Amino acid sequence: MHQVQPGAPLRRGNRRDSLAPHGFYPAAGTDQWLAVSADNADAFGALARAIGRPDWADDPTLRTLAGRQAQEDTIDAAIAAWSRQHDADTAAAQLQDNGVPAAALLHAEHLGQQPHLAAVDFYIDVHRAVSGPQRQCGLAIRQNGHRLGAHRPAPLLGEHSAAVLQRHAGVTPAAFDALVQQGIVSLAPRPERNLLGTPAPTR
Repeated sequence: MHQVQPGAPLRRGNRRDSLAPHGFYPAAGTDQWLAVSADNADAFGALARAIGRPDWADDPTLRTLAGRQAQEDTIDAAIAAWSRQHDADTAAAQLQDNGVPAAALLHAEHLGQQPHLAAVDFYIDVHRAVSGPQRQCGLAIRQNGHRLGAHRPAPLLGEHSAAVLQRHAGVTPAAFDALVQQGIVSLAPRPERNLLGTPAPTR
């Protein structure tokens, strides 16, 4: 049985010791979610008014972190009931306009189409000969004004083998071709190198 070490933080899911409320709430549609966080009493007051609970905005108990944490289940349920009625992007924009930290959670297929990410040069567009243009996400930090991240596509299997072996091992083009013929160097996937094993024949 696992024992919690003295002083170790408790696992609280999406909740945080320094914020309340803080979590992900269902939005209108299938598998759509809204992230909301109240980092101070004013943000919580704006959130409370947005979800139709202005009485909470005026409750002195709920202006304290401890007071909100004591009623976190009730607050979370009210946010979820409100968020289910709204599109995640629309709800996030409404809350942001009122000073509440909020954002729609993005599915991977929507990540490459965000204007605010494009505006800060977050995307790295590369071109791979076998599959055409690809959009990749850069790192969240810049160095000397330059977005860090890979600015070239990952190499194909064996794409640089000849050049590397020639440069570091003196392998000539003819010797490299021989290595390929012998199966020592591979330029294409082989079933025995597949972690899933050789596919069973279909009947």
